[in-house]
Amino acid sequence: MTFPSWLPAEQSWNPTNSEYHGSGQWWGSTMLKDFRRSPALAFRRYVAKDLERPSPTASMILGSLAHLLILEPQNYDREVVVVDVRGKTAKAFKAAERDNPEKLVVTAPEHLAALSMADSVKRPQTQAAEIAHALFNDWPAAAEYSFRWHDELGVPCKVRFDWLTETAHGPAMVNLKTSADASPEGFMRQAFSLEYHAQQAFYERGFVRLTGRVPDALLVVIHNEPPYEVSVKQPSEEFLELGRRQIKADLAALAKALEHPDRGKWAAPWETGIESLDLPPWARLKVERSTYDTF
Repeated sequence: MTFPSWLPAEQSWNPTNSEYHGSGQWWGSTMLKDFRRSPALAFRRYVAKDLERPSPTASMILGSLAHLLILEPQNYDREVVVVDVRGKTAKAFKAAERDNPEKLVVTAPEHLAALSMADSVKRPQTQAAEIAHALFNDWPAAAEYSFRWHDELGVPCKVRFDWLTETAHGPAMVNLKTSADASPEGFMRQAFSLEYHAQQAFYERGFVRLTGRVPDALLVVIHNEPPYEVSVKQPSEEFLELGRRQIKADLAALAKALEHPDRGKWAAPWETGIESLDLPPWARLKVERSTYDTF
């Protein structure tokens, strides 16, 4: 694979996927998301390290398989063990998990679904799939490129880019996503719910620090159920700007928290006193729409 000219071909840090996620002293986008959700949760998982991360969901596993098949197909057989069973309670599956602790053990149906998802990009049938295919095949690129740096506030940061490439429009970072609903409305809900705006802004921050250039941001989205439709999304400037503001606030708060290695300094705002309990906006609207005068 030929690297883009603006990307250092020799990575100063080139970890495996497990090594990357195990480097807890460096803060990535998922860790920042945990901190945003609950500073105490982030403290337990990444500072005290006495609370494990939750096991990956079925959709996460399918997404990991699709990532490997599309972005790093040469690593699939080395990192994945496919067991010819339909369920994970089968003895053969349990035995494979026990014998392959460092690998991703999956069932035959999971493997076949991932192959179909990858084929929707590798053998494009629609205009969007052709665009995705071009992004992953037609230009110099780097897959799963890792980078770490110290933010201006001193926070040690890390990022693992899915795909970095040089298109006809310039540098681009491409994020591969799977979704239960790849329609515009459905994926919009997923993107906001899973805080992709913050994730994209964090990736952008790392890209600028790595290359000195501002990239285009693109998301290739594959529906995780038949017929495995493909769409390509380009975040709007409003989407990215919201994320930039969020990441700036996250890093400022995290920098202060990292100065104090004790749990008490990692309190969430709702842990600092007595809070008022109010109704959410949708509840007020529900009450206003009630029509008891019909009785």
